[in-house]
Amino acid sequence: MTYTLSRRKTVLSACMAGALALAGRAKAQSAAAQSDTARSPRPSFETFIKNPYTEFFCISPNADKIAFVMQKGDNKILAFMDIDGGNKGTMNMGTAKVRRLIFADNDTLLLENSSTTSLREFTANKIEAFLAHLINVKTRKMTTLFDGMENFYPIVVGDLGVIKVNGETRVTASSILMDHDHGVYYRPLYSFPTKGGVAHLITTLSVETTDVVLKPDGTPAAYAEYDAVNLQWRLFINTNAAGSAPRWKLIYTAKTNTFKIDLAGLGRTDETLSIVLYDDKGAGVYYEIDANGKLSEPLFNGDDAADYSALFHPRTRYLAGFRLHKDWVENHYFDPTLKKISDALISVFDESDHVYIDSFADDVRKVIVYAESNVDAGSYYFIDLSTGRATFLAKNYPDIPVDWLSHKDIISYTAGDGLAISAYLSLPPYVTAKALPLVVMPHGGPRARDYADFDAQVQCLTAAGYAVLQPNFRGSIGYGASFVQAGNGEWGRKMQTDLSDGVRYLVGKGLVDAKRVSIMGASYGGYAALAGATLDRGVYNAAIAIAGVSDLITMMEFEQANNNWQNNPEVSYWKDLYGPRDSWAAISPARQAANAYCPVLIFHGRDDSIVPFEQGQRMANALRDAGKTYEFVPYERQDHNESNQADRVDMIKRSLDFLAKYNPA
Repeated sequence: MTYTLSRRKTVLSACMAGALALAGRAKAQSAAAQSDTARSPRPSFETFIKNPYTEFFCISPNADKIAFVMQKGDNKILAFMDIDGGNKGTMNMGTAKVRRLIFADNDTLLLENSSTTSLREFTANKIEAFLAHLINVKTRKMTTLFDGMENFYPIVVGDLGVIKVNGETRVTASSILMDHDHGVYYRPLYSFPTKGGVAHLITTLSVETTDVVLKPDGTPAAYAEYDAVNLQWRLFINTNAAGSAPRWKLIYTAKTNTFKIDLAGLGRTDETLSIVLYDDKGAGVYYEIDANGKLSEPLFNGDDAADYSALFHPRTRYLAGFRLHKDWVENHYFDPTLKKISDALISVFDESDHVYIDSFADDVRKVIVYAESNVDAGSYYFIDLSTGRATFLAKNYPDIPVDWLSHKDIISYTAGDGLAISAYLSLPPYVTAKALPLVVMPHGGPRARDYADFDAQVQCLTAAGYAVLQPNFRGSIGYGASFVQAGNGEWGRKMQTDLSDGVRYLVGKGLVDAKRVSIMGASYGGYAALAGATLDRGVYNAAIAIAGVSDLITMMEFEQANNNWQNNPEVSYWKDLYGPRDSWAAISPARQAANAYCPVLIFHGRDDSIVPFEQGQRMANALRDAGKTYEFVPYERQDHNESNQADRVDMIKRSLDFLAKYNPA
C-alpha cells in the first residue's frame, strides 16, 4: 500500500506550527536570543536532575487513546488520555522501575518493570529481574505474567511481544522453568491472552538460548543458542508450518568463545532472517540468511554493527531499516512506506531538531513523535499524516527555562598517539568562554558513546558555572570498527589519556583553566574518575565516581561467577578490554590508592547488579588506609541505572558541594 503524504504537507506544516507554539518552542527560541539583562532566574539543580515529567508515550492500535508514565515525587503514575486530550484517569505504580510500555490491544497495556533481587537458583549475586504485567485500561486490573505458575518465578527473561493468533491478541514472554527433581533448567516460551485465560506453551528451549524470533502470528521462526561446553554458536530455523509443533533445523554454526551470532529478527520477508556476524576482533556486520544458511551481501554500508541497529516494521515485523548511532540517533528506513512517513515528519520540524517516531498505531500514518533540540529538552506530539493533524502532548522538563539549556558543541582533538577523538563541549550560560572551570565526564560502557542530546547531569554542571567535556574516547561506538578495537587492552591506559588529552587541548585554546579541572563519571566513567585520581597524575583537582569499577581482579571474579563459566563471551569481552592479566593490579585504582593525589567522592548503591557495591567499598577502604582525602556515600536502594530519584537528587547535590569545595566555579 502506498500513502500519498505530500498532499497533507501544507496542512501538516500549519498544524505543526501551532503545535510547536503550544509547546512553547517559538517563545523558547525568542527567549534564547534575549540579552543578559532579560535572563531567567537560574533554576535549582533539582529542576534538571529529576526524572522527566512524562515518558514512555504509546498509542493504541486503533489510535483512539494514549498512555504514558508521569513522575510525582518518587512515584510513577500511569496515565491515560483519549486522542483528543481528554483525561481518562491514572494508576499509581509506586516506585516501580518502568522499562517499557506498549498497547497490546486497544484495551490492554503491556508494562515491563525491573526489580533488584536475589534468586538463589540463578546466581549468588543480585540480579536485575524483569517483570511483565497486563493492565486493563478500563478496569485497571493488573495481571503479572508467570505469577502463580508452578516452578516459575514471576519474571521474564526475554521474547516480550504481541502476536495475533486466529484473530486473538496474545502477549509472548519466556521465563526459566526450574525442574528441581532433576536439577535442570529450561526456557519455555508462552503466550498469554490479553483478556484473561490460560497461558499457551509455544515451545520449550534450552537456557543456552540467546535469541528467539516469532512471526506476527506467533509461529516460531528461529532461535540461536550458545553451547558453552563446545564454545559453539548455533542458529536453528523452524521448518514446520503455523499451527504445528516446531521442527528445528540447524542452518549455521560458528565456533568461538567471543560474541559471534546475533539473531536480530526477520529479514525483509518471512522467508529470511536478519543476523549479525562478528569477526574475531568483535566487529559486526548485518546479513540476511535464508533457510539453507546462505548469507546475503552486507545489508548496510556502516563500518561496524555497533554503530547502527535494526529497525523492524511495527506490524509485519520485517526488517525495515537501520538506526544510526551518531551525534543524534538517526532512523533510516528502506521500507518505502515508513521512509515516506519518517521523511515527512522530519521535514516539518526545524533542521536542528532530533526527531523520531516513538509509537505507531495499526495505521502507521498515526504516530507519536519525540522531538528534542538545543531549545527543547524533549517534547511529544501526536501526528496523523492521513489528515495533517498535529497535537502537542507534553514536555519532558517543562520547568527548565530555555536560556539555561546549554548547547553541546561537537569538537575534535588529537590524542597523544595521533588518534582523532570526537567530543562534546558544553559551556555554562551567561559566562565568558575563557579560563573556565572544567568537569570531564566520560561515558559508561565503555563500548557505548555520548550523544548530542539532553543530559541532566551536564545541565546541572553548566548551570553551576562549569564547562563539561564528554569525550568519545577510543573504544566508543559510532566511529567504526577500528576505533572500537583501538580500545582493546587500553583500559586505564590510552582510554584514560584520551580524556586528559582533551583537557590539554581546551587549556591550549584558552577555554579552560588548567588549575580548575575535575572528573566525574558513572560505571566505566566511574572507573575513569578513580583512575584519573590515581593513574593519570596531576590533571584533576577532584574526582567523583558513581558505581565505578575500582579493582579489575575482583571485578573479573564477579563476572566469572555471575556468568557461570570462565570463558563465556561476556568474560572474553572484558578480558579483551583489560589487556594482559599481569597488568590488572597496576590499572586498578583500589590497588593504587596510595598514589591518589586529589580528593575523591564515591557513590555506590547496594542494589547495583552490574558493578557490585563491593567495588565502591573496596576503593573507600583503600583510600582510608592510605590516609587520603575521600568521601564515600552508600545508598541502600540505588541500582546501576540510578533509578531511585531521591538518591540521584542527593547525589548531584553532594557532587556540586564537593566541586564547590575542591574545584570551585
